[in-house]
Amino acid sequence: MTNNTTDRTDMIESNMPLVTFCVLKVNNNIYDDDLFQEGCIGLIQAVDKYDSNRGVAFSTYATNCINGYIINYKNRNALIRPMRDKGGYMQHPICDLNESVASRTDLIQNIVDDIFFNEFLSSLSEREKKIVELRLDGMLQDEIHHIMGLSQPQISKILTKIQKQYTKIYNTDKT
Repeated sequence: MTNNTTDRTDMIESNMPLVTFCVLKVNNNIYDDDLFQEGCIGLIQAVDKYDSNRGVAFSTYATNCINGYIINYKNRNALIRPMRDKGGYMQHPICDLNESVASRTDLIQNIVDDIFFNEFLSSLSEREKKIVELRLDGMLQDEIHHIMGLSQPQISKILTKIQKQYTKIYNTDKT
């Protein structure tokens, strides 16, 4: 938008309430620091890329950028959290003989979950496995689509499909 650092900073600071508004709107009126940080990244992108010659109000453009970052973060974590917990990406403590039965039971459940997750991964195509691997490495959908040669919406659909399959199978298997 502008090369002047002071104007850029002023623009970012004056639009911080917009980030808070977007966080609350996207997150059912619950404030979340992580979502706020992602929204701030979206706001900075909006300030840096805004072109007033396109005839769109800055607030409209910024709201879309902010919401995009917040939603991408929520989607990324919806997929990553359960998979990190299930896929052996977290180290399991060695079971001490003095540990309680409950903690040993939890450890056994984690190992069973790891086995389940690895079996689930083996059911995916090579392309799907690669996409999941890239997401688990913390890449954004926008970065993955460049690597995979697919559009960002295609990446989003594939991840959503994988997440639904995983959730359905995992929840069915646990009952």
